[in-house]
Amino acid sequence: MALLSVLASAPAAALEAQDIAFYYGTRPPVDALRHYDQVVVQPNQLLPDEAAALLASGPRIFAYVSVGEVARNSVDLARIDQGWVIGNNSTWNSLVMDLAGAGWREFLLREHFTPLWQQGYRAFFLDTMDSYLLAAKDGAPRQRQEDGMVALLAEIKQRFPGVQLIFNRGFELLDRDARYADGILAESLFQGYDPVAKKHGPTPEANRTWLISQLRRARDQFGIPVTVIDYVDPGDWTTAEATARKILELGFMPWVANGDLTWLGQGRIRHVPRTLLALIDGGGDSAGEGQLDSPLFKHLALPLEYEGYALDYLNIEQDQLPGEPLLGRYAGVVSWLGERSSGQQAGVCARLQPEVKVGLPVAFFGSLPAGAACQQLLGYQQNGRAAGTGLRISAQDPAIGKLGTAPALRQWGLPDVRVGNSNQTWLQLTDAGGNQFDPIQIGSFGGLALQPYVMQYGADGSASWLLDPFTFLRAALRLPVQPAFELSTDNGRRIGLIDIRGDRLATPTDNGERAAGKLQELLSKTSLPATLALIEAEFDAPGLTDSEQAQRQAALKPLLELPQLELAAHTYSHPYFWPVFDGQRDYSALAHLYSVQIPNYAADLPREIAKPFDWLNGLHRETSSRWFGNAASTRNAALLIWSGDGKPGPAALATAQRAGVGHYGGGGIDWRFGPLKLAQLAPAARPTRWGTQVLTPLIDENSFARLWYGEALNYRKVLDWNRQLGGGNNGLVGARRLKPWSLSFHADAVLRPAGSALLHELLTVQAQEPLNHLWLSEYAQRVQAFQHASLARDLDGHWRVQGNGLHSLRIPASMGWPAANVALAGGHEDSTGRYLQLGADQAILRFNGKTPESLLLVDASAPLSSWSHGDDNDIRFRFSPRASVQFRIRLPRSCQLQQHGKTLKARSENPRADTARTQTSAAVNSNRSEGLSSYDLRGDAALAEVQLVCPR
Repeated sequence: MALLSVLASAPAAALEAQDIAFYYGTRPPVDALRHYDQVVVQPNQLLPDEAAALLASGPRIFAYVSVGEVARNSVDLARIDQGWVIGNNSTWNSLVMDLAGAGWREFLLREHFTPLWQQGYRAFFLDTMDSYLLAAKDGAPRQRQEDGMVALLAEIKQRFPGVQLIFNRGFELLDRDARYADGILAESLFQGYDPVAKKHGPTPEANRTWLISQLRRARDQFGIPVTVIDYVDPGDWTTAEATARKILELGFMPWVANGDLTWLGQGRIRHVPRTLLALIDGGGDSAGEGQLDSPLFKHLALPLEYEGYALDYLNIEQDQLPGEPLLGRYAGVVSWLGERSSGQQAGVCARLQPEVKVGLPVAFFGSLPAGAACQQLLGYQQNGRAAGTGLRISAQDPAIGKLGTAPALRQWGLPDVRVGNSNQTWLQLTDAGGNQFDPIQIGSFGGLALQPYVMQYGADGSASWLLDPFTFLRAALRLPVQPAFELSTDNGRRIGLIDIRGDRLATPTDNGERAAGKLQELLSKTSLPATLALIEAEFDAPGLTDSEQAQRQAALKPLLELPQLELAAHTYSHPYFWPVFDGQRDYSALAHLYSVQIPNYAADLPREIAKPFDWLNGLHRETSSRWFGNAASTRNAALLIWSGDGKPGPAALATAQRAGVGHYGGGGIDWRFGPLKLAQLAPAARPTRWGTQVLTPLIDENSFARLWYGEALNYRKVLDWNRQLGGGNNGLVGARRLKPWSLSFHADAVLRPAGSALLHELLTVQAQEPLNHLWLSEYAQRVQAFQHASLARDLDGHWRVQGNGLHSLRIPASMGWPAANVALAGGHEDSTGRYLQLGADQAILRFNGKTPESLLLVDASAPLSSWSHGDDNDIRFRFSPRASVQFRIRLPRSCQLQQHGKTLKARSENPRADTARTQTSAAVNSNRSEGLSSYDLRGDAALAEVQLVCPR
């Protein structure tokens, strides 16, 4: 009973508080700003799509408007009547405007408030409200200015119904205009900013006393919420946090940042960055960014994803590093550059110098950027000569060669980098002349790991790590102990995927066979959710006779009646070479440009990417089963699986983005022969400025042999690979769960008896694994959410989680377990880690290190579709539609699970059935009175809501 009472209690103050952030820079960090209730921005710094994303992100967005001044460099300067100017503010190099006259007020309403309202802003932050005091200090002139200000505020409220206003100061008018204020703000209470000297520092005590009295008057006498902005140097977290605490102790909401308000600073909560700025060069891939060809993308992205970090790629040959502070927005910078000397590279270290100085870690892989600035930044020394003969390893960290590949002594290409006085060497080589070379180092800046002692490439192009990237990255980037969003686990179980590409699905072979029938026979032997991607032109392209169209549709119908099958698009004609759409090499003369040959068809991206969904959603999807209910059986297809090379460029990605189409495919593993290696694994996501491509976790059978000749039966390797990538005793790199369990194949594989038999074997094994099977659209949604999920911490140390649709977290054991929380559904621990399952997009977690009393759901074979805590300690949950659901749950003493008022009967636990699970149960339930119960739901019961019922 104590558990439920804790879950039901939540301090009202926490719900009423309005956290606020100010960001006046470009490229607003939308994901970070979602943690705040109110966000103030300068609209003229935002692009239209950035403003739209902010306005749709959840917080109330306040648009900055200066009502009392016009900057001398403002675009307004050429449009205003000079008769409206009544003074000058030399500190900010601006003009003081006449509020008494109707001309300036109407200009503000017409040129600022109305356009911003039309853009979607429903709140305004009014700055320079007391600037008129610079020109009209007292008497009748001051009275006229104050009358004008009150008239302006009344007009704003009248013209824009429901608008919210925050005042910057304006204490002199509160007796007259307090009714228009939804908040009031003052700056520089404890820490101020000098815009002339561009310095931050403490404010005078006398100023502080007066200001506190004014703020208390606004709050206590007029009931206006108060915010205080103070200013400190970027990266001075100690002063920022101490200042925020002092402001909060006075009963005001704090925001402490730099004087330009371009640094994500400290409020009552602070954003915890989980995005890394990834610097690459080159430009040879289809996206024109050099991303797909970059070693950073191919080798480093996966370990970083596993640690919970998303990547923001920037090609230094095409774009400049952001001018706003990186610290607070990014957790660090990673770089993997080629061997070249260019102006773009030379400027990288100079830009990073101030960031490293205030604590932003940087990890350089591959080659160092050119220029003296880098030597100064990284603190290394040089011998001034190349390595000589007699090269030997004189010092080596245990992380070097840990993955089984020892570094070969290579004199050629060894960079002339010697460890500096403040750096620590991880690999040191010395030649016969006593010259020292340290290609792998850790320092106060971060770390560097340089070729040829990072990655070893075989004659066939295969790659192997020479150091343990997980260990090196944790040291170089000083990765903190914090929750990591999980892409391989859902509801305590490893994710399972079945991906079927519909190649030649209904096209008859020479002997009249169609893959659709054999595929239906194969899939009918299992109830595992699977996704089938259809090529539209195979069924209704011009050139097919009415009879053949009817036969193909008839062949498809039995497949559509399988309730576990999700439909996806595999484009219209199955292009093989997506670079064609971006003007790269012309493949038009090749007969296999498209899988489906269509008379007189010209390449058309909207036709390939967006239009197939009209056809898919028009297919008749009635089923004879009620496993998924009416809503699920009629749900629309929402995913495109890329065809051919799986390398869509900007044009194709932008088309999918505009159409709102999720997409998947490409990536996987770069395997040729031999054992699977970490360096061969692609990441889960390929984020680009045109949208995020979700990549295949593993590999498809088509990579082994076309039409199941030769090496086809080696596709059985995917069983071993799936086990390795799941961690445990078969883990590829220790006990790490690196990828979901994934089976991907082409429909025409079933046309070969050996192929059909092998796929049946693989599906049977997969069904026996303790997995949580997702449709590809569900998995793709989680990967997309991974790029935008965010973390923050409040001044009390509580973690604030914004999952954005991704609800699975992995936490280090050193964090303990979280206390009771209404948004927390469950928890699970096994040899691969400690996992939490959220029941909502947002959660506030307090870790206390104790046994997890609030973690009810241990694991389940289906994702949650809802989890809620209602009145009277009412906990209800429902699983996403599945044919059957198995789940384990910890029930508080005397509590029961019910469906439709009837008690569910638990299945007894077999302690010998699964050693790992037994160990998990013991670890999580030590010294506890609550019991672990297992349940099986089938048919209608798998769809129905489950309720936790406890005695009162």
